[in-house]
Amino acid sequence: MICPNCNSHPKGNICVCGRILYEAKVKPVKTLQRSKTPIKKVSKRRGPINREYNALVKYFLSLPENERCPIFPELRTDQCHHVRGRGKYLLDTTTWLAVSDKGHKWIHANVKESHEKGWLELKLMRYD
Repeated sequence: MICPNCNSHPKGNICVCGRILYEAKVKPVKTLQRSKTPIKKVSKRRGPINREYNALVKYFLSLPENERCPIFPELRTDQCHHVRGRGKYLLDTTTWLAVSDKGHKWIHANVKESHEKGWLELKLMRYD
């Protein structure tokens, strides 16, 4: 710190000219204690389900009847759309629809038309 009166550098809180200088006390920053083991990205229960799901999707998209997108027939399929949602229907291939990326975006952008064509099942809201 430099003294504003004599522009000297004092060794403590008192300057050469006798003026008392105070430095602002800076509180030390507390560092967070990190655990030694990182948080798992997938739980023990969900891991096997995800592996089974990924294998099913790969097989489902490889079937000859799922080669072309029903929304845009000129495009090849590369995604699996869940007509009834994932949840309890995650592994139920009867509720899946093989679509292209563009087709999948179209389904979710045009909900009313998709529902009419059977590509999307709307969830009914219950008010009790």
